Amino acid sequence: MNIKARFASQLINLKQFGSFFPASQVVRDIFLLPWDIFKSSGSSRKWPSILNINLTTRCNLKCEVCFAADNSVPKEKELSLEEIKSLIDQAAPYRTGIFFSGGEPLIRGDIVEMVSAARARNLACGLVTNGCMITESVARDLVRAGINHILISFFGEPENHDQIVSVKGSFERGFAGLKILATVMKPPGPMVNYIVTPKGISDLPAFRQRLSQVGNCVLRISHLNFLTRVEVEAQKRYWQLHMGDAPLEIHSYVLAPLPETMSHVIDSLLDTQGKGILTKPILNDEEVRLWYADRFVPDRRCIFIWRSAFLNSDGTVYPCQFLYSPMGNIREKSMEEIWNGERYRRFRRLLRNGLMPGCSRCCKL
Repeated sequence: MNIKARFASQLINLKQFGSFFPASQVVRDIFLLPWDIFKSSGSSRKWPSILNINLTTRCNLKCEVCFAADNSVPKEKELSLEEIKSLIDQAAPYRTGIFFSGGEPLIRGDIVEMVSAARARNLACGLVTNGCMITESVARDLVRAGINHILISFFGEPENHDQIVSVKGSFERGFAGLKILATVMKPPGPMVNYIVTPKGISDLPAFRQRLSQVGNCVLRISHLNFLTRVEVEAQKRYWQLHMGDAPLEIHSYVLAPLPETMSHVIDSLLDTQGKGILTKPILNDEEVRLWYADRFVPDRRCIFIWRSAFLNSDGTVYPCQFLYSPMGNIREKSMEEIWNGERYRRFRRLLRNGLMPGCSRCCKL
């Protein structure tokens, strides 16, 4: 494992998302996480430390690099506000942090009530949005509700951003939302998630200059999450061999990273290394080059599945945002039953032996 990069990544998580990592939990995990990973049962603590809830798969944008584009749940099957509140009540004894995402979570008109419910139970709460629906009223309501963190995604300057998300004017609306949040939130303000694409990476210097005029926000560069077609097929074969009776949908942007299209991406990313810009995940120079090559096998280990989970908008629990293998549904079983159920434990035992082909460019590494 790349210990230095992994350690740096965790330190940044603690610094930027400290409300999700109380000191007692950090100390406990120093001792208990290694034990959980290597014990033969594949079980973990009673509840996830962080629960990522996709409130809806509906979205007002159509991002060409979206890895969740194939995840579609009808509005009528989405978890209700009362179901979300009940889940928050169940999470409270375990101090589980809650991240709301989508789709575009602000499409749901009850997001503020969900944030209020989480904060009333003293649970850390975050929101991932494209910013287009942020108004001063919405921003102030979220802040009054006690929201801890808000992340807004951008793909470049206006022209490239709008092309990538396939909706004209989305940059202008999203950036206006960012400026509102920067005004009403306490420091360090919202986090700007600048997602790397071949189109948008050349816009980074101009975007940084634009962002410097806003103030009270944090910039993070997120490496593009994708698989090659070869890796997708390799993941299917690997899954069939080890988990053949368990269903799997691979939700990933598929890209063939040709050298002539990716060389300027790599050069731009290497130019930011060591200059105080956050990245997700933390990669060294060699890993940056390999990430955008046609084959990347990271020397790392997944610890996400021992501490965090994804809940889809229909109540289905997944261990990973890219590899959709249903572990159970909270409408049928409790989270506690699902989290340490047979299928989840089997999945962890498999990952304990090393990353799968479909894990190669996971942002959680």
